[in-house]
Amino acid sequence: MLMTTQEDHTPIPYEKILNFILTYLLSGLTKHKWLVLCLSLSIISTAQKSRPLPEVEIGVKPLKEKKFGIKKRSPALHLIDGIVNQKSNYEIAQTVKLPPVPTKITSLNIYLQRTGVDSMTFRVHFYKYNGTKPAELAAPVLLFHKEVKEGWLNFDLHNEKIYLQGISVVSVEFVADQKPHEYLDFEVRLGGSTKTFHRYEQNEEWQTCPHHYLMHVTALVSDNWKDEEKDAAATHQIYSQQVKDSFYIFMQTPLHYNSAKKYPVVYLLDANAYFDAVSEHLRLLEWREKTDGVILVGIGYKNPYEMDSLRMRDYTFPKPLGSDSCSYCGGGDLFYSFIEKELMPFINSNYSVDTTKAGLAGHSLGGYFCLYAMAKEIKEKTLLFENYICLSPHLAYSDYSIFKTLQSLSSKKTKRIFIVCGGKEFENRHEKEKYDLLVKTISDESLASFETHFFPKADHMDTAIPGFEKGIEFSLKKK
Repeated sequence: MLMTTQEDHTPIPYEKILNFILTYLLSGLTKHKWLVLCLSLSIISTAQKSRPLPEVEIGVKPLKEKKFGIKKRSPALHLIDGIVNQKSNYEIAQTVKLPPVPTKITSLNIYLQRTGVDSMTFRVHFYKYNGTKPAELAAPVLLFHKEVKEGWLNFDLHNEKIYLQGISVVSVEFVADQKPHEYLDFEVRLGGSTKTFHRYEQNEEWQTCPHHYLMHVTALVSDNWKDEEKDAAATHQIYSQQVKDSFYIFMQTPLHYNSAKKYPVVYLLDANAYFDAVSEHLRLLEWREKTDGVILVGIGYKNPYEMDSLRMRDYTFPKPLGSDSCSYCGGGDLFYSFIEKELMPFINSNYSVDTTKAGLAGHSLGGYFCLYAMAKEIKEKTLLFENYICLSPHLAYSDYSIFKTLQSLSSKKTKRIFIVCGGKEFENRHEKEKYDLLVKTISDESLASFETHFFPKADHMDTAIPGFEKGIEFSLKKK
């Protein structure tokens, strides 16, 4: 754009002419002299100099196409998704953090780890985000039929008028027109603040996933805008003499941490997967003034890939003689000793902890470990933990031997336990009966004060994130 001219009103020095005209006029104003005055003023006005300014070029920097979402692959650290039932339609959705102004979306991309299908029909959706789940549509739904192969599946949106802003939700719906033996495998990662959801029908409630898909959008933004997706990092590495291995510890202290005050503490298992989500929920509770603060201690491993295998070692206990066993299972007693004799003393000496208000939180095998730890403490009359957050515990481990352990105990309800399960976890009535038996056993034996929560539309993995959120709130309630 060019700026051309602007008038310069600097007066031209016509002093002699003006003096002559004024002298003439002052000698007596007549009709003839009045005409001379008007003509003189007109000449002086048009005689002012109009001088062009130098041309100034005002440049608008072009927008650049940048990626927003999860875009980096780490094959050695990523896992394969096994959460969706591909015999029916299903939709997976994920948050992306965009600039706070309307931003042109140019593509959507999702990584396919393996494929057993040549082509497939997809619907692409864009939603607003209400802070917890996808909300109303933010743009028209788009329909694609695409060739499918391993690698990045790209949906070109350059010719579509898709504009999003702030934290938004993008989704891909897979239309089940493939044959039963055909499949898609998605590479996923654990950890991070990205929110991921899935559902099977458009009118179904969204379920929150514990993992995240390699999914991102490209958008046109200014050159200085950056995608700031970050994962929590371990703050301590502790070598355990009990387990003979190192653990990576993730920490979060309250926003207004005061070392003169004692805080309740929650020890979170599988921290590589769940620490970001749980720590964010604790921050939300603080902002809403529902808690004065909690110290969160995440017990994790070097990376999510190691977590996926070593949790079998650390969260299980020796099986009865004669039962099937794996070479690396059954180290739960040593892991418990690590928490009791090495981790807790370290946390208590370095942070301002209320040792009478400690909680232990776990999902699946981690939930099973919570049950066993509670039973161990009741039997030994110790008070390592007051609260247990037990989500979808793996009850079938060691041929349901956890029931024999619990039924042999008696207690005065010095413990508190929060138990969660999902309606879609039970493939048959027998499994549902086992969960009912767990609650009945705890109640009949007066082992603990407890609450249960049932997510009717949730599968096994769907209970983790919402279960931890409700469990944390349970642990903060007064007795």
